[in-house]
Amino acid sequence: MCLQGTGVTTDSNNSKLAVLLQHSTVGPQLQRLSFAYSSCLLCIEGSRAFEQQLAEHLSKLYAMARHSGLSLQYFFSSSQAMTQVCS
Repeated sequence: MCLQGTGVTTDSNNSKLAVLLQHSTVGPQLQRLSFAYSSCLLCIEGSRAFEQQLAEHLSKLYAMARHSGLSLQYFFSSSQAMTQVCS
C-alpha cells in the first residue's frame, strides 16, 4: 500500500481516511497480503499535517492487520528521499 499526503488538512480529508478504513475492501486486501507475507512495513509519505491525520486512524488499521495475521509496522516520512530509504 502506498499513501501520500497532500499536506492539506481539512475535516473532509480526515473523514475520507476514516471512510477508507471502514470500507469493506481494506480488510480483504490485508487478508490477501497475509497469505503471502507475515509482516508488512507501511511507508507513509506526506506532510506533518497528513501524518497527524493518519495517526488518528492507525489503530484501526493495525487491528485489521492483526486480525488478518499480519505484523504491521509504520514508517512516516516527509520527503521522497527518506521514503526511498524505507524501501
